[in-house]
Amino acid sequence: MKIVWIIIGFILVACESSPSNVTLTPKNSEKSAPAPMTAAPKEIEKPKPAVVLVTEKVVERSFKDEDLTGFEVPGVVDSGISWSDKKGRNVLVFSKVAKKAEVTFHIRHYVENASGTEKIIDLKEYLYCDRESLGIDIDKTRFSVQDLDSDGIGEPSFGYHVKCDDDQPNVAKFFLLEDGKKFKLTGTIKKKSTLEAGAFEANETLKSQPLFLKYLTDNWPQK
Repeated sequence: MKIVWIIIGFILVACESSPSNVTLTPKNSEKSAPAPMTAAPKEIEKPKPAVVLVTEKVVERSFKDEDLTGFEVPGVVDSGISWSDKKGRNVLVFSKVAKKAEVTFHIRHYVENASGTEKIIDLKEYLYCDRESLGIDIDKTRFSVQDLDSDGIGEPSFGYHVKCDDDQPNVAKFFLLEDGKKFKLTGTIKKKSTLEAGAFEANETLKSQPLFLKYLTDNWPQK
């Protein structure tokens, strides 16, 4: 028995003398939260300047392919006219759809403003000719935009001639458009190379507008 008590006593003494490596944390203590990360200040983007669509006066602009973004154009684009006026940004585009002896010539006028995009006019001319000389030649030298009546709405003018038979005069047409209305001279061209014109006739809409009639007749190719 003495030996057992001596051993127990030795174990108790050893336990009291050994240092404790365990650190106790009180139940109610809280760990300190990490410092919040501060994001780098963002640079404030300056607003981009708005595209000027509406102008008080008619301003003709150089036509570019980008002008057709968002507009529906059938066939292959030939050329176009672009301008701004009090209605907005305007695009008049000429395109062709060709199938062997057939050609459909499209003329579309679009206007874009804060309200959206609107198709103002949609003209097309269908041609059939069993000869290889079939074609529609647009006279780009007559592309122009004016405001003859000073109402702030652009009036594009353009001309083209249709050929089928080289032995016959070509049919010529000279247009002026304003806000969905078309004013037209129709006549003939004797020589496709020199654009020497023959007789012409005004449509009824043009006859009622002396100002537009004078402009188109003054600019019709001379005999």
